[in-house]
Amino acid sequence: DMVSALWEHGDILNVLIELFEAERAESVLNNALRVFKSVTDSEKGAEEAVDNGVVDIILEFLKGRLDEHSVLSSSAQVLKSLSMHNEAAKETLLSENADELLLGLLRSHTAHAKVLESSMDLLLGIMFRDESTAEKLVGKGLLPAICGALTAHPGEKLLFRSSCMMLRELCRVED
Repeated sequence: DMVSALWEHGDILNVLIELFEAERAESVLNNALRVFKSVTDSEKGAEEAVDNGVVDIILEFLKGRLDEHSVLSSSAQVLKSLSMHNEAAKETLLSENADELLLGLLRSHTAHAKVLESSMDLLLGIMFRDESTAEKLVGKGLLPAICGALTAHPGEKLLFRSSCMMLRELCRVED
């Protein structure tokens, strides 16, 4: 009901995009991303977000805010939601080499379970049933990155789930 009310009262998407572009503090940006995910968690919302260039904006957060772990995690969650609801979002992520960026995050943020889990979840979403991307990432060290995440955080249930789902998806690749 609240999401519908936000859409009805006008310009919520533009307000959130302005917050993204204003280089806000980590806590403000993290909360804006979380609201944005709720507002755009539908085909209509995702389409409007993609049409307004949000995928590129949020990809920049994954590249440039490497020490802001909550922003990395929320950014990956928003991108996962957008790519689930909008094929153009997924295509943009693949064309911008987001798969390699996410693999880098899996390697560099082993101390942060939430970043690992959300990165793994997004990576799974964009490479689902895409053997060429899966083969490329395995060749670049995805399996050791998954094992490293599991070893670093053996008690994190969501990370364990994402890792197992990723391994299951990789088993579809013949080699």
